[in-house]
Amino acid sequence: MRKSYKNIAFDKVSKKDRNEIIFDLIYAIANCKNVEEAAMFMEDLLTESELEFISRRLRIAKLLLNGKTYEDIKDSLHVSESTIAKIAAWLSGKGDGFRKIIKAFPKDTIPRDPMEYSSWTDLKRRYPTYFLPEIIIEQIVSMANKKQKEHLRKVVADLDSSLKDKSQLHRNIELLLKSNIK
Repeated sequence: MRKSYKNIAFDKVSKKDRNEIIFDLIYAIANCKNVEEAAMFMEDLLTESELEFISRRLRIAKLLLNGKTYEDIKDSLHVSESTIAKIAAWLSGKGDGFRKIIKAFPKDTIPRDPMEYSSWTDLKRRYPTYFLPEIIIEQIVSMANKKQKEHLRKVVADLDSSLKDKSQLHRNIELLLKSNIK
């Protein structure tokens, strides 16, 4: 485990407990089932600046492994040469973790906001045009009077009999109809 600064309070914890604490984090990361779950976990775990700091280190390693110069990295990421040198030293000393993870990156990555995975509602707010039909249906249900909601419930019930697997939209409409009884 690399230590770039001395954490006095953490040093007072027994070595066994420190290892358990660190491996709790490692196991938590390893148990993320997909990118969305990992993004939600990182959002809960780290502040925005911590996430940016750690992500920048990983990007420096990726760029170094891809043959970029210190000057290219410095200009694109706005980091100091000493920061780049520190990552380069890790890569030359050990770096197996960086290499293995970076090698597993998808070749065609589409840059996107990692926090877009935080919740379905946030995703719908972020891309309203894509979810327009669902948003309109939700608005219709929420603004409907009692008679209209009863009619909508009947339509949804008729769909129940013809659908084997309900879509997420269908389940959301049912929930809205149940929760908006007036």
